Amino acid sequence: MEAITYENINLIKDKLNQAKNIAIVSHENPDGDTIGSAIALALILRKLNKTSYLLINDNMPEFLSWLPSANEYTVYEENPEEVKKVLDTADVLIHVDYNSLSRTGKMEDYLKNFNRFSIMIDHHPSPDNLAVYSFSFPQCSSTAEVLYNFLKLADWTNLIDKNIATAIYVGIITDTGNFTFNSSSPALFHIVAELLEKGIDKDKIYANVFYNFSYDRMKLVGFSLSQRMVFWTEYFTAFIHLYKKDLKQFNHQKGDTENLVNMIFYIRGVKFALLLIEKDGYIKMSLRSRGDFPANYVAKKYFNGGGHLNAAGGKCYASMEDTITKLKKILENDNEIKKHI
Repeated sequence: MEAITYENINLIKDKLNQAKNIAIVSHENPDGDTIGSAIALALILRKLNKTSYLLINDNMPEFLSWLPSANEYTVYEENPEEVKKVLDTADVLIHVDYNSLSRTGKMEDYLKNFNRFSIMIDHHPSPDNLAVYSFSFPQCSSTAEVLYNFLKLADWTNLIDKNIATAIYVGIITDTGNFTFNSSSPALFHIVAELLEKGIDKDKIYANVFYNFSYDRMKLVGFSLSQRMVFWTEYFTAFIHLYKKDLKQFNHQKGDTENLVNMIFYIRGVKFALLLIEKDGYIKMSLRSRGDFPANYVAKKYFNGGGHLNAAGGKCYASMEDTITKLKKILENDNEIKKHI
């Protein structure tokens, strides 16, 4: 896998210009960054008169459905044959916001067999060798920020209109919790300023993303904070743990727990926050931290995951109770973690 640079960007552009069909793939359990980035890229390619297809393993959360072209995704779980057909006929495959095929769900086997030109645009650390060329910057806030820099390198920012800018902005604010983490670079805010110059309505976008709860979702949030949150003051750690029965009680829909882990930081003194959700056979974990507390270290070493310093994900193949017990032992005994408590 070779990095995309100033020296080879024209080769990349030539490959895209020669392509008739381009497949753009988002990761499973999609968030605003993968959806916003993929849509923005698709809209750019269409301005270049390219045929592009948006592919995803499972449906996106309802709070993203208002985005331009969101209804154009082909969902593998609903139409696997169509996804296979697109991948069989695509000249170029673009991986967006993931750096391991394991993040693509049931599409993984099809993607493994793709042997034509491919690109990865991403911001996660330690990428697998899954594309011919990569544009990967873990220091960036989001893949949306990486994508903007890719468009700048390709001299395509003049093609960005209000819809494209809106999609990029959604990617940035969802992956930074509206600029509350992974967002200290002045370069990021220069990009935001340029997006504002494209005419985006940042207040409306914020409302669409963060003020768009269903009644059931709001009740789930209240229940989570009042009944399922634990604060271990001695470890500056707090977590919310939700069982399958809890989700069922509040008619859980995809995206209903989005941003819930970040609410924990409203508590004074919390350095490490986690959301634990019971799934079939494992506990899904979202890990967030402040300062130099290494959330990604905990996820990678103990919970089959990884990510960024302050934002990571993982899985524990145990019961909820055993997962919580394991977490406490880690905080008690891991010397690397104790440095940051």
